[in-house]
Amino acid sequence: MQTSSTSSALLFARKRQLIPGWFKFFCSLALIFYSLSYLVVSSYWFASTLPDFITINVKRTPTYFLIMSLFFVPFIVSFYGLLQGRNWGLYGCLILSYLAGAEHLYNLVITGYFGLGLMITVVVLVQLHKIKAAWAEAVAAEVSDARSTTAQ
Repeated sequence: MQTSSTSSALLFARKRQLIPGWFKFFCSLALIFYSLSYLVVSSYWFASTLPDFITINVKRTPTYFLIMSLFFVPFIVSFYGLLQGRNWGLYGCLILSYLAGAEHLYNLVITGYFGLGLMITVVVLVQLHKIKAAWAEAVAAEVSDARSTTAQ
């Protein structure tokens, strides 16, 4: 008989397996990019002097750092959660992808520029919805297995 902790661990492992390899690769690249970018900006933010090639044209105060963090941290947390098989990671990625799609559509309407970003966003949204459906099936299968095990 499985305990709830082993059952949830198996469910998270099953969810991670349902994410396609190419999508894991690009999510991992995005996670690394956003994490390293955040570390670089953070290290320069609180430095007393900056190198000549770094120009930050805003006051380097903790308030501005917090505002800047609000742009990096959701991406990092969402990609990490998705790769770990967490529902909040999936929903975070969906929300951020819809926001990116809205931004690309706004740019398309205002400037008339049809960029590659809009097409990539559509592909990502389709894949995220496929993952969402596959995860729902995995959870339903896990629940039905748990019910059949307890009924016996």
